[in-house]
Amino acid sequence: MKKEIRGIICLLWAMVMVASCSDNSKMKGLLEQVPADADVVFVGNVKTVLESAGGALDNSQVILPAFISDNMSQGEKQKFDETNAFLKDSGVDPEACAVIGTEEHGNGILVFSLSDKDKFLKAIEAKEYKKESENGDVVAYSKLSENMNYFVVVNDSYAYYPIDGVWVESDFKPIPYLTTMIDKAGESNFADTKFGDYILDGNAGGLAFRLPKSVVERNLSDVPAEAKDLLDGVFCLRGNLTDDKCTVELGLFEKDGSQYDVDKLKKYLNINASISENALAMLGKDEFLVYAVSLKDFNWNNYLDLVSSATQMSRFDRARMNAFTGYLEKLDGTAALGFGVKNGVESFGKMNGKDMLAQMSATLVVETKEGKAKQLVEDMKGLLEQLRIPFAESDNGFTIKTAQMGLEGEISVRHEGDIIALANHPIAKDNACKVVKAFDITDCLFAICVALDKDNKLLRDVNIDSDVNMALMVKSGNLNSTLTMEIKGGDSNGGVIAKAAKIILALKKM
Repeated sequence: MKKEIRGIICLLWAMVMVASCSDNSKMKGLLEQVPADADVVFVGNVKTVLESAGGALDNSQVILPAFISDNMSQGEKQKFDETNAFLKDSGVDPEACAVIGTEEHGNGILVFSLSDKDKFLKAIEAKEYKKESENGDVVAYSKLSENMNYFVVVNDSYAYYPIDGVWVESDFKPIPYLTTMIDKAGESNFADTKFGDYILDGNAGGLAFRLPKSVVERNLSDVPAEAKDLLDGVFCLRGNLTDDKCTVELGLFEKDGSQYDVDKLKKYLNINASISENALAMLGKDEFLVYAVSLKDFNWNNYLDLVSSATQMSRFDRARMNAFTGYLEKLDGTAALGFGVKNGVESFGKMNGKDMLAQMSATLVVETKEGKAKQLVEDMKGLLEQLRIPFAESDNGFTIKTAQMGLEGEISVRHEGDIIALANHPIAKDNACKVVKAFDITDCLFAICVALDKDNKLLRDVNIDSDVNMALMVKSGNLNSTLTMEIKGGDSNGGVIAKAAKIILALKKM
């Protein structure tokens, strides 16, 4: 149970970045304490996250939802109670917080605001923190515990706290480091950058990060300029949290603050391509997970050059990939995979058995270049004949009896126009897949979607009385990326975080 609780706490913490609030002025104030050149910045509204989880923040006291507090160990409860007791009389404003990370120093630095600076200083002195230095409004405190030093630096109405202690013999000097950080933020802060604007837009929390320079310089020195401009830039996440839905958006920026020009990627793919409605129509009715991508006009040679330089691929691996590219170049359009189980949790337990095909529904659909679909299906028949695997031919495909593979059931292959479909069930172009109906992905370049209604046996098996929809979608044309999670119905105590957490607990108990 301890692992489950840790998982839930991690979920709550991670979801802070998508917390919607009516006023983002407190989060903006926190970003004003962060230097503009910080490598990683995380900011969020704690109060809103707690409320979405079914808890609350009342008079500086954290009230956890019952599904967490009832399952905490005695030690965890004691630590939580100690933290709550400190918050009550500490002068800390716990409604929002930020975390700074830098490549120079890997220790995350927690930044929070103070409602009463004098009260906070008295509170940390009561915890045996000793004053190290004072320079104007900046006051530094430290505390020795065994072989670790812990530090707090206070700047007027804000405090900086390295989350992990510093070994007493370490060369790292936190107080000069933090005071320099405060000075740098005074000269140029993160709230005034385009990255800060993005993560705060829409009254939401967010995350901005750069890839470590050491990684970029070591592994990406030979990467083409158009890709390096992206990897050398800043990735930003912002989100919105409502009772039933969580939405996270991704923004791509170059290091100078301008939005990344996605036209630079035209060398590799057609960014204006979109997922085909005709291909999606062939997915099965029992499939609740769909992966789809448009590969129309995809330049496989340029892509392999990029992967080869970024991963330092060996000559043998490159030759092997080149041989496979001949088949990939026959594709020209949507590739989609649908998957679902027919008998809920029971199906997962039988996936290694001979009746595994009967436990699931799976469909693979690919669009090919004009006139290639029929020929590729004929090539498959020739390969089966060479392997002496029996199959039954039809006008537009074939069916394999899987008994010789030690399985029960059939695998069907069918071509229609320039589309090839392979499935473990009869293939019909009837647009019966519920995922396709739940999400509009025909204007996307890429999508992964899950759609489960409360009548699905898998959800009934784990006592989940909600409709659950999740999707990662990348829009064609501008490559705007959105991650959504929507949970409707079920327990009304708490918002989408509480609902998601209870689903995770239910699944782990299985």
